[in-house]
Amino acid sequence: MARLLSPWLIPFFALIAAVLVQKPVVLPADTYEYLAHDPTRPPLYPLFLDLTRLIFRSHWARPTVLLQTAFAGVAAWYLARALEKRLGLGRWALLPYIVLLIPILELGVYLGSDAIAYGLLLLCVGTIVDLIYEPRTAPLLRPFWLATVAVLTRNQYLFVVPVLLLGLICILFVARAGSRLRAVASVAAILLLPSLIGRTYNLAVNHRFTTISNLGIQLLTMTSYVMSREDLASLDQESERRFMTTIFERAQERHLLLSSKEQGTPTSLHLYSKYIGIEYGGIASTFAEQFTPHVFSPTQGMQSLSIDELKQMDRFTTSIAIHSLKPVWKRYLMLVAKNFYQHWNLFGLFCFTVLGLTAITAFFRRDQMSILLIVVGLLAITNSLVVSMLEAICTRYLTITDALLFAALLAVWLKLSGVTSLTKTTQS
Repeated sequence: MARLLSPWLIPFFALIAAVLVQKPVVLPADTYEYLAHDPTRPPLYPLFLDLTRLIFRSHWARPTVLLQTAFAGVAAWYLARALEKRLGLGRWALLPYIVLLIPILELGVYLGSDAIAYGLLLLCVGTIVDLIYEPRTAPLLRPFWLATVAVLTRNQYLFVVPVLLLGLICILFVARAGSRLRAVASVAAILLLPSLIGRTYNLAVNHRFTTISNLGIQLLTMTSYVMSREDLASLDQESERRFMTTIFERAQERHLLLSSKEQGTPTSLHLYSKYIGIEYGGIASTFAEQFTPHVFSPTQGMQSLSIDELKQMDRFTTSIAIHSLKPVWKRYLMLVAKNFYQHWNLFGLFCFTVLGLTAITAFFRRDQMSILLIVVGLLAITNSLVVSMLEAICTRYLTITDALLFAALLAVWLKLSGVTSLTKTTQS
């Protein structure tokens, strides 16, 4: 344990810090929304930025990035420690630790919520590892608490919740009746917290007790991408049909639709290059023209609209997205499948083949490693599936679970291969 703590942790933090100092700090588009306390963003990261700006004043950007990186690095060490302890990896735990650090080298330069949310995911998985190996003593609710904090930091991490709920259902099957009731009540209360905290935050900052998601406009962007002119007739309401006709004609004129894709161009790459044009240049700007007195500015993004207008747009786009899905659902599902395959392709198939074989081996050996691999595999699948359903594939969103999957496979392979036992025998 001490070998993992002292000789290895300091050099890797020094390496990460050196890389970050050499690279410029990257401000993605959503950073400005966090800084402006945009009501569509979860509350914890804007509050974190307020704190670092208060402490470091005008030089806040670089220290903020380094703090995020340090937190994610410590979280990676925590998970590596859990794997080292439960699987008996010894100094070989350094290898999965290196894998877990790789996304930090990419995410660390972003002045966004990615690195902190990734660290919270690693802490959550570390507590799950403890729960798998010590179900009677490890805190059952701790993974749910960490998942809640992750969701309050970055909305994307909602993909963790279905996996945790599935695990909870499995646990409840073997629990006592009284324990079941307490567990369900506690988990329900925890999962309601993001909505309550988000509403309270918006009441304090934006003077509205509400939460606003971007799910409606994201889903509508995907359905608009695969839509044809004939599909517009399926919309019953005149306001919705007029709205979608404008979006369709603008997107068609700017060659943003799937029908304009050149032969040989991968669908997911074409969607990636056209997504923002449909979302902002089509849907958001059309809504602003037809339903508000404002002119939507792509450079300002959602900040062009007031919180009441954002709430109205969320409801309106959600309604249209559901209605427009009916005529295009086959094309939409095909788009999701192509998105999903573009992410995993042959390398993903190889990883899941190895994961399945390893899980089967661990299962017949009556080892908890099979449960660990199933949990990590489900996290990777749900994250990729959720992104594929709502957005274009982006490595920034998916590298987090890719690294987690590979680190878990590596740790279990080291255990099953007997390398750790051989090392202990040589040392003795």
